[in-house]
Amino acid sequence: MSTELDFETVNQALRRAEAGITASEAHGCLCGLLCAQQPFDAQTWLLHTLIETDATRAEVIESRVILEQLAQTAVQQLNDAEYGFMLLLPDDEHALQIRTLAVSQWCQGFLEGLRLANVADPEALHGDAGEIMSDIQEISKAARFQVDDSNENEADFAELVEFLRAGIRLVYEELHTATALTKPDRAQLH
Repeated sequence: MSTELDFETVNQALRRAEAGITASEAHGCLCGLLCAQQPFDAQTWLLHTLIETDATRAEVIESRVILEQLAQTAVQQLNDAEYGFMLLLPDDEHALQIRTLAVSQWCQGFLEGLRLANVADPEALHGDAGEIMSDIQEISKAARFQVDDSNENEADFAELVEFLRAGIRLVYEELHTATALTKPDRAQLH
């Protein structure tokens, strides 16, 4: 059983390790790999996330343990029939501009995770998954927009996060279904 980690815990661990990546971007990358890499190999993600670090430093070793817990949690959440998947973002106490930047970074990380899993053109995915990927491409550019903490913007932000939660779950299911359909049935090979 894994422990769920919050944004600040993961972000601080990455800072101490001098990884040069935010918690949101790292989680997005993890989720992109989880959606597309069959079978999922956490080492690919860990190496990518900690590539600029000295693996012998105590802070990097501690960060790796936290990242391994994050990977376990993400696997559980994406496989949760109760729809427990959550994006790793700063909490509501942070300004909306900071949370918007984090969503943009999460989407950038997600796209990077798909690239690491050799999904060359995410928008070419079939059906709804392709449309969602097109939206994720656009959301990844949201960092350049200025937003204030108005109630209307807060509601829009909440809808955006919910859209991403549902969309990522759909992409995950579609990619896993497509992979299962392309694997030969071993029973038929005999």
